[in-house]
Amino acid sequence: MTQSILPADQALPGLGGATRFEGAHFDDADALAERLVGFALEKRIRLATAESCTAGLIAHMLSRPAGSASVLVGGFVTYTKDAKTRLLGVSPDLFGAAGAIDPDVAKAMARGALERSGADCAIAVTGVTGSEPDEDGNPIGRVFTGLATPQGTYALHCEFGALAAKALTHLAVQAALLFALARLGERRARDTLAHAAQAGR
Repeated sequence: MTQSILPADQALPGLGGATRFEGAHFDDADALAERLVGFALEKRIRLATAESCTAGLIAHMLSRPAGSASVLVGGFVTYTKDAKTRLLGVSPDLFGAAGAIDPDVAKAMARGALERSGADCAIAVTGVTGSEPDEDGNPIGRVFTGLATPQGTYALHCEFGALAAKALTHLAVQAALLFALARLGERRARDTLAHAAQAGR
């Protein structure tokens, strides 16, 4: 198990509160997945995913780079609230006014995937990447990434704006991969997220 995972109480610079990434330009998902798999191989970290709005795309991206078989444990696609509860153990009590689009839900999804997969780190995503607000009134482009390790659980709140569904899905994947890299200790990813957060304010 790596020692590079940041402690639960250590914040990422520039990432307090909601982060508006409208107009942000990240590295493409293939490059980010390759970096994450390479980093995980180096640090001997096993990864799992729990996905809602990205519907398994993060796990798919992580399965492509060389060495992924030694890193990727598996993934859960939990599109509905009921699936989040049944498959990941997310408490229905967390589905408050914001429904499933909530930082605590994202963290609970990640924690559930971590506990059920035996991985060292689990990445979760929940958000609105379709063409209209969700049933609970969350706006298009609102996405929460959750990440769980034995050291703690963390969440990233992104507001991407009302973009096309395909673009939003890819941004959600890119942000999740970046957040995982940053949280696990890759300085380049931390700097990229902090810069994008500052630019979006």
